[in-house]
Amino acid sequence: MTRLSTTRGRRLACLSSLFLFKSVCLAGDSSPSLFSYNQSTLQAFYFFGEIRSNGQLLSSSDWVGAFKCLDWNEGGCVELGPCVGARRWDTTLCGGGVCDVPVQGDDGSSYSAGYMSPGETPAFLIYIGARDEYYEPDAATNSNGDVSLSGVEGWANNNFFMYESMDVSFELAGCMNSEACNYDSTATSDSGLCEYSEANFDCDGNCLVSLDCNGDCGGTASLDGCGVCGGNSTTCSDTGEDSGSAWLSDTRPFESSIISTYPNPFNPSVQIDYHISTYQNVLIYILDTNGKEVGSIDAGHQAPGMHQIVWNPESSVASGLYHLVLNGADGMHSKAVTLIK
Repeated sequence: MTRLSTTRGRRLACLSSLFLFKSVCLAGDSSPSLFSYNQSTLQAFYFFGEIRSNGQLLSSSDWVGAFKCLDWNEGGCVELGPCVGARRWDTTLCGGGVCDVPVQGDDGSSYSAGYMSPGETPAFLIYIGARDEYYEPDAATNSNGDVSLSGVEGWANNNFFMYESMDVSFELAGCMNSEACNYDSTATSDSGLCEYSEANFDCDGNCLVSLDCNGDCGGTASLDGCGVCGGNSTTCSDTGEDSGSAWLSDTRPFESSIISTYPNPFNPSVQIDYHISTYQNVLIYILDTNGKEVGSIDAGHQAPGMHQIVWNPESSVASGLYHLVLNGADGMHSKAVTLIK
């Protein structure tokens, strides 16, 4: 088998003007727009053991197309004619993982006019799906030394041509810093446009450190002795009642707890300020003095920190003393409130 190894690739932005006539794509609706051709009764098949783009094997989104070359020189094909065959390079669908490109010949019909004739050498284009661009291999190496792709064996009906590999290389600008959020492992030159996450966050915006009582990632605010986030412990009296008549919890600041209720006694509703220590689903039960549940508040999934919710009892709930029970991830926490109607 002959080995083809290109040293550089040439990007082709548009080839439609080079086609001699409009043709019908046989490769499927998802095929690249330039890889359209008609079926001929005369065919040859060019097999490639592997094809690499910048050193990486082609993926199933990549294609290889064959064209009739109207003018060859030492650098490769300088004028392309019509597309004469194409293959999506999904090696899982090819026998033994080796794919071929069917190359159509001119069988004398109008739909194959201008296709391959015996002895003519096809030119190949590689379509890279991830970039939506076409590249033309334009230098090769085989067992006889360096030759251009015009050294590929000439077309002959019903013949099979076997090659070990074909490679195309091209410059691909991108971020080459592996620590950047937009790192591109396929880049061959650095674009200088690397993007990085904010301090304390990953590239998906997730906080990597603890939240403070304000819910700020990596923040320094903490609960004071009165349960106020960022406070100075001056908003409450020695009896535990603050200027808003809130009752203070005696639990440590970073445990889950009900910090305060206001107003208390209350009618018709009471505001509940509470703190949770971890991400959790928050559920507050309301129990009477006999331990019977008279209601509940589902606050949903919440982040660690201070939160606030309101209990508005149904009309069937009578005046009296009730216990608000926070079912926290670190245990049960309760506080008493009085409803006066």
